[in-house]
Amino acid sequence: MVKLGMWSLQLNFQQLTTRLIQQLNFASRAILVSSLLALSVIAISKRLGVLQPLEMASFDFMTRLQ
Repeated sequence: MVKLGMWSLQLNFQQLTTRLIQQLNFASRAILVSSLLALSVIAISKRLGVLQPLEMASFDFMTRLQ
């Protein structure tokens, strides 16, 4: 019984995603993909600590301005 419920839930999710994708035009898809790509690049670089020197330098600069 549980598998049947999961099956219908998965089927409804698939129907929802296909309807959503069909309703998006090319410009909306391009914006969605580029924003997800930018978000993932920023999140990965922040997680790896690549942005930390830039953050520290900007913090030092802002405290000197005060």
